[in-house]
This record gives sequence, structure tokens and C-alpha cells, in this order.
Amino acid sequence: MRAQIRRALTAATLTTATLGAVLSGGLATAAAAPAPVQTQAPGPLQPVPTDLSRYLGTWNQLASIPAFFDVFCVRDTQARYSLNDDGTVRVQNRCAGPFGIPVPIEGTARVSDPVTTGALQVTFLAAFNQPVFLGGTNYVVAAHSPDTLDEDYTWALVGSPDRSTGFVLSRTPALDEAQWRTVLAAVTDAGFDPCRLNTTVTTGGLQTAQPLCTLDPSGR
Repeated sequence: MRAQIRRALTAATLTTATLGAVLSGGLATAAAAPAPVQTQAPGPLQPVPTDLSRYLGTWNQLASIPAFFDVFCVRDTQARYSLNDDGTVRVQNRCAGPFGIPVPIEGTARVSDPVTTGALQVTFLAAFNQPVFLGGTNYVVAAHSPDTLDEDYTWALVGSPDRSTGFVLSRTPALDEAQWRTVLAAVTDAGFDPCRLNTTVTTGGLQTAQPLCTLDPSGR
């Protein structure tokens, strides 16, 4: 199975800037004021090559772009992914709601990019087990911990192609300083505004929800 779902793809988004200068006048030279920095809006979020067999398992949400369903979750948001017999992925999300009451939600994911296997279409089940269709590809693995032989990925950055959703996931409920610095760099490299993501309260991890851009990775 692992050999069948490995693929290769690289994607990068570049931001460029321009600077102009003007030379003038006999013996003296005068530099013109710098031209305004020209930035290009990032295109759709691109998937990175992902070994699905190493991505399956349980993840802790450490940060996310707030969404309507966050009102039901107070802390300890987790996602568990497992393989179904038909090759689809079973999605089991769970969090602690008000008064510690668990809030579960289930769904199914299908790989929508067979080249990288890092883009999926997720369908959740709502009340009375009715599916909630969210359109096409809505789950893109934009970054994850470096490949290390057959070990599972330790952290991942995922979101929708238009970056209206975004999540920092980790196998553990907390990251150390070096890991957080790597994740924060991945967030900006992927075109996310880190101030739009809020940290998630986890048992054994962060105890306050705050904009990710204000997080001190050293914990001081």
C-alpha cells in the first residue's frame, strides 16, 4: 500500500520585490526613493508529496483559523485518520466541549491528487448521518515534518486551497521551541497570515488561545 501511494511533487510560491535608483547631476549623484514593494497574492495552496500511510493516525490540533464549529470545542481537538477497505480515509474528529463534554464528528476523505496524495476531498456527516458536501478538494497538506525513513510525520500544516481554513497538527499535544520555529516558518512560506490562526488549548500543551503571530516559541 505504501509503495502505491507515494508520489513526487514540489511546489513553491515566490514573492518578489523591486527597487529603482536614478543617477543625476554633474559631480553629485542622488538616489531616487525606493520603488514600492510589489507583492503578488499567493495562488491556491499547493500540496506537498505525502506518504498517506505515514500520515494516518491521531493528530492534535495546535492552532487553527477560527470557524463556526469552534464554538463547540473548548480544548483538546483531535483528528484520527484510518484507512477504509475501499481505499478511502475514515475521518474521526473529537474535542472537549463546554463542561468537558466530548464532541465527535465523522467523515470520509478521498485522495483528489494521486500525484502527491497530499490533497483530499473530505465529506463530513452531520445530524442523522447525512453527508455535508464541501465541494471539491478542501484538505491540502501544505507542509509536514521532513521525511525520515518509515517514521510517521510528527507535525503537519493543512488547509483549504483558498486558505479560508488552516490547521497546525501535531502527534503530541505540545511542540518544543525548535519545532515551533519550523512550523511558524512553514505557515508564512505557505502563504498563511499567522495572525489569522489561533492556538488551541491542549492538555499538556498551550493553556491559552492567542493569535499564532504573538506566540513566543521559547515559552517565555
